[in-house]
Amino acid sequence: MNEPQESDLATAVISSRKEIEGAMKRYFAKEIGSNPASHAYAAGRLVDILIGSLGPRTDGGANAVASAIPPAYYTMFGDALIPVLKDVIGNVASPTIISKSIDSYWRAVRCHQIA
Repeated sequence: MNEPQESDLATAVISSRKEIEGAMKRYFAKEIGSNPASHAYAAGRLVDILIGSLGPRTDGGANAVASAIPPAYYTMFGDALIPVLKDVIGNVASPTIISKSIDSYWRAVRCHQIA
């Protein structure tokens, strides 16, 4: 497989953003019930954090996002990342690269004391 570099992973995530958000919204609904507006907002902002964690940070935006999303979403998003990314971008990223993206997400969460 011609595997993307870590920097290219952000591009793969960005180009698959809608699919990742959709999968996360379905996962949130399954885990905590129906609340489409909250699920959509949380999924979108957490994908933003994921994308930001895959490249150099240029702002402190995650702090503002952190206060607007209930903490349970951060954990659910992190728990669902492996299966969602395997399903959505697994054809262009190896398990190692996907694992690194998960690590980057959790590092961003810890860095901003989000969860």
